[in-house]
Amino acid sequence: NDNDESNDTNELLEYQRPDLLDNFNPLDRTKNERSTLSFRSYEMTELLDKLRGKSSKEEINKLLRSKREFLLQPLESDELEPESIYTLDMTRDERYDLYETTMQERIAKSSNRSKVKLILTAMMEYVLSQR
Repeated sequence: NDNDESNDTNELLEYQRPDLLDNFNPLDRTKNERSTLSFRSYEMTELLDKLRGKSSKEEINKLLRSKREFLLQPLESDELEPESIYTLDMTRDERYDLYETTMQERIAKSSNRSKVKLILTAMMEYVLSQR
């Protein structure tokens, strides 16, 4: 159902950047203003779109593994995007702890639709397995 896919997309975008929901619909390519997004936000949006299109946890995990460097960059690097939830004075463990807490909150806030919970849970489990 197209409406379910749109709801899933909005829910996944809310995971990423709640402030983008008002003016950003990745399914409407004519109205997107991606120039206002950081490169990382754009890449995350693309990744979430691809994850939503996967039909099994195995396919989701394979895609997550292929994006390992991208997913771990804010946790492992001193180069942070301005909108990052992490700060330069945080230790690696503090970043992973904040990541886990934040993801658990976002998973809890997501509706009970299994696709969104599956994607967010798989992403969290994969990232935490790299700790």
